[in-house]
Amino acid sequence: LEAWIYLDAMPGAGNYPRIFDLSNTRALQAFRLLYSPTGELILGYSDEWGNNIYSGAYVTAAGTITANSWMHISATVSDSGAVKLYKNGTELAASSTGNIWSNWGTEFSNMSWSTVWVGKSTFEDGYLQGSVNDVRIYDKLRTADEIRADMEGAINLSDTNLRSYYTFDGTLASGKAGGTAA
Repeated sequence: LEAWIYLDAMPGAGNYPRIFDLSNTRALQAFRLLYSPTGELILGYSDEWGNNIYSGAYVTAAGTITANSWMHISATVSDSGAVKLYKNGTELAASSTGNIWSNWGTEFSNMSWSTVWVGKSTFEDGYLQGSVNDVRIYDKLRTADEIRADMEGAINLSDTNLRSYYTFDGTLASGKAGGTAA
């Protein structure tokens, strides 16, 4: 997951606005990138669906999100569930294998992501107060070098691992804008 964000202000106490919120229609399976009133960047996953009950896991980078400046935010999850969080191409936090889910690659590909929110939660956590641009969802583990290269340069729209690309500038990105799968 990658995006450029600009926050007009930090949220009030108890609010955790989403940068991304991917879930099934009932939000029983959810994968979310959010931030806290104190500037924590947080990647979370929960599964309360069917026989695979999993209460959730979160990886946090403290004090990294600020208001009044553009930031490139990225989160990666390996097939084994290890997480890395980035801001402006710099790694901020990393978790050990299995922190999100021990067989993440299989679990993620088997989920039905019927709801994709940008700047909004499936819950009542408030909207992101600001702007979001160039949202990208990849289905491969991106390296820090790949994240930095796409952060400022042209995005490779023929990359078969680029599953969705939302430019938010009114143009289509080779059929990938608006959530159209690659």
